[in-house]
Order: sequence, then C-alpha cells, then structure tokens
Amino acid sequence: MQKNPKVDLWQIAPLLLAAALLTIGLAMFLSGTRDLVELVRPLIVVFGGTVAALLLTFPPAQLANSLQLALDRGIRGGVNPADMLGAMLKVCEVSRRDGLLGVAELRSGNASVEDVCALIGDAAEKETIDKAFTMHIEAAIRRQKISHDVFLFAALYAAATGLLGSLIHLVGSVAGDAVGGEGFLPLICGLCLALLLTMLIGRMRAAHHRELLAAEIAYRGAALILEDNNVHRLRGRLAAVLDSASD
Repeated sequence: MQKNPKVDLWQIAPLLLAAALLTIGLAMFLSGTRDLVELVRPLIVVFGGTVAALLLTFPPAQLANSLQLALDRGIRGGVNPADMLGAMLKVCEVSRRDGLLGVAELRSGNASVEDVCALIGDAAEKETIDKAFTMHIEAAIRRQKISHDVFLFAALYAAATGLLGSLIHLVGSVAGDAVGGEGFLPLICGLCLALLLTMLIGRMRAAHHRELLAAEIAYRGAALILEDNNVHRLRGRLAAVLDSASD
C-alpha cells in the first residue's frame, strides 16, 4: 500500500522562496521595472490572494502533501525507472545470498521497494502481488490528481488575483490616485506566477509517468524473483519493460 509522504516544512520553505524570487525576476523582465520596491505590493496581493483562495478551497493537509509532492517530483524529478531496475537486481542478489528473510529485512527510502521486499519476504502469490500493484497505482494516481488540481487552481487564482488587483489599481488611476503604468504590475506578477505553476504541473506529470513505470518494474520484479531467482534473466525481462516504455 502506498504510504503517505512525510511533509518536510524545512524543504518546502526554500521551494516557496524560490517561487517568489522567480516570479519577481520574471515580472521585472517582462514589465521593464527596475525598482524592486514597486513589485512588493503586487506580489503581496498575488501571493496573499492565491494562498487565501487555496486555503478556502482545499484542506491544509492536501496543500501540504501537494507541496511535498511538488518537491519530490517537480524539483527532484521523482524515481528514475533505471534506478528502480538496479534496486530490484540488488534485491535479487540479496535473496540469492540471504534468502527471503534477508529480503524482508531490507529497508529503503522508496515505498515501492519496501512494499515489494515485504511481499518477497512473505513469499506472496502472484495474485497478491498484482493486487498490491493495483492498489499502489490507484493511490499514486489519486495523489497526482489531487496535486494537479491544487496547482492548477493555484495558477488560476494567481492570474485572477493579479487581474483583479490591476483592475482595482486602474480604477484608482482613473480617479487620479495612482500612476497608470503601475496598474499592470499585479497582472504581470499573477501571470508570471501562473506560468511557473504551469511549468511545475508539467514536470510533475512527467515524473508521475516515470514513477508509474518504476512501480511496474518493482512489482513485476518481485513476481519474477519469486518465480525464478536469476539475476541475469531478471535483468533481461525488466530491461524489456523499460525499453518498451521508451519506444
């Protein structure tokens, strides 16, 4: 079963800071603004409005898990299927050397590896492994869908908040309370943040597909280890799975 990710706030904070700095840089480039002070109020409006809207839309736990998933997949790139293949070959070597009990005692930072090691240690039937694989995939898809919705709504809220801020600013400009050129800064900041969030969504989706392939390699490898505990044949059959996905 897929484990809930541990939310690391100390790693999420730099991610939020990086998003703010990238938004500032992109907004300054697109707007031609050289004075950083001019972007402070628009950024407060955009980030504050986006965060407030997200808190009203999603439970805090979903937001925290989505941020952690963005860090794991969007920034770190997720699990590499080739690395998973190498991990399963090592599991096979341990099973040949120490038996199934040795595999059951293995520990890993990857949930899929720990799950399949437990299944191998229990000498699970192929039907049990297939059921565990299905549950793992369904849980991963649910997590990805929730995170996709969070960041998609965040992008929409950022653009909408920026647009609303610009409209309010321009109305004040017509009344003579502000300079007209500054009225577009909230919109530019909102669109820049929305652009960065859209790029993050794309990276997370690509990493999600890689992790699904890595999970398939892990669970199929577990079934093959219990069926035929041969490292060379395992490498060939799992490499075929990896090659077929890259075609």
